[in-house]
Amino acid sequence: MYGFGQKKTPQPFVSACDKFIYTEVLRQIDEQSVMQSVKQLTQSEEKETQAEQQKLIALLINSVEAVSDDTGWATLASVGSTITNQTPDFDPRLYGHKKLRDLVNSLQLFEIKEMSSSDGRSKAIYIRNKSHK
Repeated sequence: MYGFGQKKTPQPFVSACDKFIYTEVLRQIDEQSVMQSVKQLTQSEEKETQAEQQKLIALLINSVEAVSDDTGWATLASVGSTITNQTPDFDPRLYGHKKLRDLVNSLQLFEIKEMSSSDGRSKAIYIRNKSHK
């Protein structure tokens, strides 16, 4: 079940959905307005933003670990599915990125590689935590 709503949507409803999309991300946000919003953050909002970023990083790292092979590589599609199953309201647009790959790349915590399938028609994107040994 897909759900739509504002950020004030009750968490039980969000959790009951297979995929939840905040209506705020459906609106076009230009770069200048984003920069103005960032400048207007108060100290408490900055702390909240830092906490949200830490939650995001933990979510990504845990999801990669959950679906990775012995070498630490995981397909981005599997990581995305795991995230959606755990957090139905997850959307990379909430973090300023159109795609999960762009979000992952912006954090600079993961290696990214693209590989062609054996049929040569499709490509898969793999990611691995840079600290994996």
